[in-house]
Amino acid sequence: MQHKNQRQIRCSLYLQSLYSFQQRRGYVTSQSFFDFKDISFTMLKETVGIASIGYYIPSGILTSKEMAKLADLPESVFTEKIGIEKKPIAETNEHPSEMGTKAALAAIEQAGITPKQIDLIAYCAAGDYDYRFWSPAAKIQDNIGAEHAFAFEIKNFCNSGNLGIHICRNMLLTDTELSALSLLLWRINSKVPVQ
Repeated sequence: MQHKNQRQIRCSLYLQSLYSFQQRRGYVTSQSFFDFKDISFTMLKETVGIASIGYYIPSGILTSKEMAKLADLPESVFTEKIGIEKKPIAETNEHPSEMGTKAALAAIEQAGITPKQIDLIAYCAAGDYDYRFWSPAAKIQDNIGAEHAFAFEIKNFCNSGNLGIHICRNMLLTDTELSALSLLLWRINSKVPVQ
């Protein structure tokens, strides 16, 4: 019943917008074109929030000294100008879908839900997939056992996470019975041996 009323309200708001547009263009001159008397307008106060956050940080480390050597720059560029002394880095055999699975399982456990309760999985990454042609979202969906979820990828480099959260939010507001898992993954490079 709640969904039907929400759809009626959205339809009514659309009709009112259509009427306003047509009136501004001079297509209609009175409100008799649409009968708004039987439609009650209430504010929709639906919200979407974050139930939990799970993360995985690779155990590999790349120091500022190693970065300086790789970039052929003084170490002070990294330590003083950028403010980085070391950063976690994935090993060559650590694939994004494996790291995403670990982060997803941590988020699921923290939220106190089961993977079968997840309806959407959005894999948001800079673009480094485990293999060239495949779906890391579907791999994570299978790994965590989210049998009923619709899984898809968003590849938009630095903006992937923001875009993924925005898309999931809009999808959840459209269908209030959905729950989503948005995975924000970054694996720009692996640990490179310093010569």
